[in-house]
Amino acid sequence: MTTKQRLERFGGKPNAHVSFRNSGLTVIEERFRDITWMMPLFDMESLLDEIRPLTPYDNLSSLIHDKAGDEWNGYCPDHNICCGRISSHPNWWVNLETGKTVCFTEGNRGSNILLVLARLLKGKTGITKEDIEKAEKFILKKDYPECDIMMLRSKAKQQKLNKIKEDVIKVYHYIEELKRDVSNRIVSERLVNFFMSPPNKHPTNITRATLDHYNVFEKRGGRYSDRAIIPILFKGDYRGF
Repeated sequence: MTTKQRLERFGGKPNAHVSFRNSGLTVIEERFRDITWMMPLFDMESLLDEIRPLTPYDNLSSLIHDKAGDEWNGYCPDHNICCGRISSHPNWWVNLETGKTVCFTEGNRGSNILLVLARLLKGKTGITKEDIEKAEKFILKKDYPECDIMMLRSKAKQQKLNKIKEDVIKVYHYIEELKRDVSNRIVSERLVNFFMSPPNKHPTNITRATLDHYNVFEKRGGRYSDRAIIPILFKGDYRGF
């Protein structure tokens, strides 16, 4: 299972949901829930190295077991605080873009790096708003005026919206290209034979009529050149392939 699949399993999509049941707070301010605004202001590796003495581990390689882009994994830093024992496997993940964390050893216990640090500094799970503010200062190395934090949060949200907009535009262009390809379908003998007698498999009951019914075509040119494309329809609209 890939890192992305692990996180999708946890929250429906990567880093979509975090459970704060171990925070010790009834309601956590949005400022502490979504710490995307904070992430560009510090270096994650330096932070993990700095907080390592607060954990049961002797070296940084325990906290940073593997790096895969914006998603790193290692042994859970506060596992002993939340579960009363040291983590047995490197099943803790942290996202460098959002700061969200998840420990699969504990059955999908989600959090974020700010709350993890607050628990480490206090040495137990019953953290307060003041504990989280202390951890925030530890990470940022200074007090940020509330107006500056609001501006940083606003900037982070705008960047997120811009990325969503870019993704929507990309999807739109993909769908428009798909519609053009369907309108000018290429159905070669090679394509038909591929479905009727797939390589290293038994012959199928698929016919040319089946391919026509589902608008299957052979892609010529571009990223998926020389591949069989099966369009996906949902309520009469093309949604992908």
